[in-house]
Amino acid sequence: MLYENRVLQTGIVRGPVISTVDSAIRDTVSRDLERAAHIDFVLSGVVGRASGDLSARSRFDAALVLNDLGGGHGLHSVAGNDARYIVVSDKTISGAVDKIHEDLDLGLWDLREFNDLHAPQTESLLRDLALFGNRIFAFLQNQLSPSVLNAQKLQVVIAHRDARFPLEFIYAFQPPADNAPICPHAAEALRTGTCAQDCAARTEIPAPVVCPLGFWGFNRVIEWHAFKTERSLELPASAVARLDDFDACSRTSEAFIDGACLFAYSKEIDKADVNSISAFQERSLTLTEQPVLVESWPEWKERVRELNPGLLFLLVHTKVDGARTRLEMGPPTGAASEAEYLLGTDNLTPEYVYGPKVTGTPIVMLLGCTTGRAADVSFDTVAAAIEDRTRAGIIIATTNLVYGPKAVEIAEKFLRKLATLEDGQSFGDVMLAVRREALADGMTMILCITAYGDADWKLVRRTPGQA
Repeated sequence: MLYENRVLQTGIVRGPVISTVDSAIRDTVSRDLERAAHIDFVLSGVVGRASGDLSARSRFDAALVLNDLGGGHGLHSVAGNDARYIVVSDKTISGAVDKIHEDLDLGLWDLREFNDLHAPQTESLLRDLALFGNRIFAFLQNQLSPSVLNAQKLQVVIAHRDARFPLEFIYAFQPPADNAPICPHAAEALRTGTCAQDCAARTEIPAPVVCPLGFWGFNRVIEWHAFKTERSLELPASAVARLDDFDACSRTSEAFIDGACLFAYSKEIDKADVNSISAFQERSLTLTEQPVLVESWPEWKERVRELNPGLLFLLVHTKVDGARTRLEMGPPTGAASEAEYLLGTDNLTPEYVYGPKVTGTPIVMLLGCTTGRAADVSFDTVAAAIEDRTRAGIIIATTNLVYGPKAVEIAEKFLRKLATLEDGQSFGDVMLAVRREALADGMTMILCITAYGDADWKLVRRTPGQA
């Protein structure tokens, strides 16, 4: 179910399928099935806040739904009246997808070779990503409509948590030559968001340079939503469909970003750089009205209730304990109980995000300090848990392994952007601008950062006298 090229909810039609070339057998089977068979419509997921305040929403150019099909990944695209379904588990494409994630996981973000746009390892990484991303683009180019391929605002719904597809790394320019460097004009192109139509990265095969604007993640707004099948809804016996409007979700289109900014961090960051957090604290005093450092989960919950913050920065560590995923802050002291510094994602509630006076949504920045012990943990599952269990409208999370002190730098980059933005800018536009600026500034780890939730939130500050 869609509105203005945005998915409100997804469903599956289930029923018997008969396929046989023998008409006599087909007729016999059909008669037997007619007596017992019927068609069911099963709701498989609802996009939070999707049906609230529809008239205030901007029109998107296209929507994609990622799910599973017979053990492989499928992609359902919609743009206007053009709807298509393709299987994306082709061996060549699967290999390209695996290589993209492998290359990002191997990024040594603390090394100087990764911390300049034209540094050797940054160039090597972007060249490889462009090569693999172009293979995906070549595959999709023959499958998707031009409206989807050229969409500047694209909504993506993950209908199954394992169906994530690296859309940000689809590379629409020409495949690069073996030793192609980053274009010397790349930083300017990223800061302005424009690249010349006759740029060699667009026109020559193989391309002598790599242009970061060729990646979808740097040339369009991509709105991600993740939900689980457990979120599906039962239909009344007499109904064939149901629209869930999530009454608990905000109906306003505005997200207030002033007031308190809560942040917490794992002391794994201190092990990597003992000065990283203290420097961030000092600089944050000039970037936000009320920066508040929190050292335990009970205190976090209480501060959310007291201060109604609009910005929540969680520079936490992810720990896996059997079937449980836990978020670690601190620990505040060596004698702290687990309840103070460990919070299971299954135990998340809206009280960890929403203060009683919040009318829009806070921005939740979940930049995990991951180590080798968390190497097989996907932040997709954590982002889905936060979106599902807390109803947070904006979540910024990591998709691959990251380095804690660099996560702190990226958090500061977001904070600086929010401190200077004009009221009413959409979150999607802000996210795109931050991604571009961070890469232009040599923060290569921004490649591992993505956002979940509604890109259409308008980021505003309260006027004097507002509650």
